[in-house]
Amino acid sequence: KIYDIHFTKITKTLLRQMKTLNCVLLILFISTGCESNMQYPWITETPFQGILNSSNGKLVLIDFETEWWGWCDRLDADTYSNSSIISFAKNNLLSIKIDAEKGEGIELVKRYKVNGYPTIVFTNANGDEIDRIVGYLPPDKFLIELKRIHNGSNTLPALLLDLQLNPTKFRTLYRLVKKYENMDEKELAKEMIATILSADTD
Repeated sequence: KIYDIHFTKITKTLLRQMKTLNCVLLILFISTGCESNMQYPWITETPFQGILNSSNGKLVLIDFETEWWGWCDRLDADTYSNSSIISFAKNNLLSIKIDAEKGEGIELVKRYKVNGYPTIVFTNANGDEIDRIVGYLPPDKFLIELKRIHNGSNTLPALLLDLQLNPTKFRTLYRLVKKYENMDEKELAKEMIATILSADTD
């Protein structure tokens, strides 16, 4: 009888411990599953113009990519899978992936003068370019750029507004040169350079 009592107590203790362990494992499984199921919110069934029409004040992110360039895959694997990037995009962006060599991508590449991949172009509801990111960036640097562009810091509209207020400000002119070069707007970049050379810049 004493043996039976001790055996029963030991059995109950083991069962409680197993129950606790199972609960912990279940919580870990659920949390891990949720993290792995987080996906970047790409819009896949709507053409670009339809996304512009439904943007409601959000910036539109266009990721120009090709099937053959490894850095596009690297951006998907490292950066777009990051939980902070995903959360920011869900709250602030409408995002579309564009194959630069297929469908509407062919015309959009010409429209935005994309000549390297990956190139990420940000536009307003009218399709006017606000800024762009050229090439691969790891998650931390990519998120910094996302926040900068979303906040309107050093974007094309912000620089043009500053130029109107301060037409001889060297820093603004120089940043516009770099911005236009990045956008492959060579003539506009030359105009800014000419302004720098001909004006008494601050």
